Amino acid sequence: MTPTRQLLIAMAGIFCGAGLAGQEPESKRLLSAEISAALTETFAYQPPKPTQPADETEQAVLAQPERKNQIIRLPRVVVEGKRPPVFREQDIHTAKGLTEIAMKRYVGDAALALNTWRLPLIGRALEARALLEWREDERLRAMSEIQDEIRWDMMVGETDRSKELQEILRDTYFRPMQVPHAGKRNN
Repeated sequence: MTPTRQLLIAMAGIFCGAGLAGQEPESKRLLSAEISAALTETFAYQPPKPTQPADETEQAVLAQPERKNQIIRLPRVVVEGKRPPVFREQDIHTAKGLTEIAMKRYVGDAALALNTWRLPLIGRALEARALLEWREDERLRAMSEIQDEIRWDMMVGETDRSKELQEILRDTYFRPMQVPHAGKRNN
């Protein structure tokens, strides 16, 4: 940069600075100076009143040591009695309600669109298929719960209980194979 150009830039800076010095900076306040002064005169700062120390009788009732973080700790309570029952879906809903639940879960929109018109006596196949899938899911869920119990009993060392649960699982939830034999009648 040439010295002449530097001189011109410096003089421009001086003239611009002199022009801005004569102006007052814009205030970002929402209220005028008069209103602000009137408000400060009306509302004077008053420090809060000091709190009075609590009576010793109140602290004796709590019978808990004062904590630094002021969290009140309640004593542990053991509730004895019967627990409320945990209801399954089949305990709560009627047969029609279970059918509606199964239809919502296992039948897609395409199947519903394709089966809009059904005969009253013959057209129940869609509901039957949905209920069959619902029952199968319930069977698999119950089996997995019993298998979890068996695994837990094996880890804890209760082998007798785990064997009983294995027998219950096998007898109740596994489907027996039904193979027709040539010499036997099927009942």
